[in-house]
Order: sequence, then structure tokens, then C-alpha cells
Amino acid sequence: MLSFGQYYLREDGDPEARLGPEPDRGEELAMAAARLREGEGLVFFEGGAVVQRKSGISGKINKVWISGLTQEQYDEWRDGALIQRAMPQLSADQREFLKTGITPEEWKELFGSDEE
Repeated sequence: MLSFGQYYLREDGDPEARLGPEPDRGEELAMAAARLREGEGLVFFEGGAVVQRKSGISGKINKVWISGLTQEQYDEWRDGALIQRAMPQLSADQREFLKTGITPEEWKELFGSDEE
């Protein structure tokens, strides 16, 4: 059985504040969750996308709302563009999640924080 974690990666400067509840998008997010179930994938909406990936570290299925991510940007990256060029507005944490499914919390648990 796969465990399921929900995270919302905010775009503020405080790395500790990046994990939190998803924005209230009501039925859209419920519909995305139903479509994704326990598999990996993306559901695009106006203003961003729900991304669900299996973590390469923990094996957990994590779901993230990424504000500003478009289908065109995702397709450009999947067609071979560097993720930094295809999605320049995303943070490093958001890009890492898209590539690996690993959340900032999991990186911190595995490698410690920068202050250590």
C-alpha cells in the first residue's frame, strides 16, 4: 500500500515555510486527486497544476500544487529542454519535485539542513 502525503510548495523565501496546506481550490483539487488516484501524473488548471509523484527516497506518493506551471512548459521540458529554461519561474525545490518526486522535507531528513 502506498502512503500519501500532501504538500504545497510556496514561492516565498523562507525554506521552512515552503511546506504547508494546499490552496483552497475546492472541487478542482478533488477532481485532480480522483483522476490521479495512487499513480503519478499531472492535472493542469488555470494558474498551475497538481503534480503527483512517487518519491525516489521514501517511495511515498506526494502531491504538490505548483502555481504557474503550464502544460506548454511541461511539454517543452519533456521534449528535451533544460527544466530551468522551460520553467524559469519555478524554485529549485519545485523543479526537483517534478524530476524526482522528492520533497524538501525528505531532502532535509536525508541530508540535514544547510545550517548543520
